[in-house]
Amino acid sequence: VLDTPIDFTDVLPTLASASGATAPPGIDGQNLLPLLKGETKEARGWAFMSYSRNGASQAPYVCSVRDQRWKLYADGRLYDVPNDYLEKTPASGPDADAARARLQPILDNVLKGATNVARDVKAATG
Repeated sequence: VLDTPIDFTDVLPTLASASGATAPPGIDGQNLLPLLKGETKEARGWAFMSYSRNGASQAPYVCSVRDQRWKLYADGRLYDVPNDYLEKTPASGPDADAARARLQPILDNVLKGATNVARDVKAATG
C-alpha cells in the first residue's frame, strides 16, 4: 500500500521501466518502480487533477493539486481532506497557511505549462 499521491502520468514511465524500455523524453510522469519495490519512500508527494463538468474538451476546468493531507483548488479553496473528505468547509489557520504556501507554487507551475487549462481557469476565477 502506497500512502503518497501518484497520478496517471506516472503509469507510462513506470511500465516502461518495468519492461526494460525507455520512456519518451519530456513526459510529466515519474517512474514509481523503485517506490513499488520498496527501494525508496520518495515520490513527487503531490498530484495534479483537472476535470470539466462539461466534458474533457469543454471549459471551465476545475483544477487542484493535492498532497496526502491537503487539496488546493485553482480558485483558492483549500481543504484538509482526511478531516473533511466531503470538502464542506475550507481550511484556515497556521497549518492551512503552510499548506497553501507549499502547494500554491506547484499549482501555479503546473497551470503555467497547461496553457488552455490555465487560460480557462484564469477566466473562471478572475
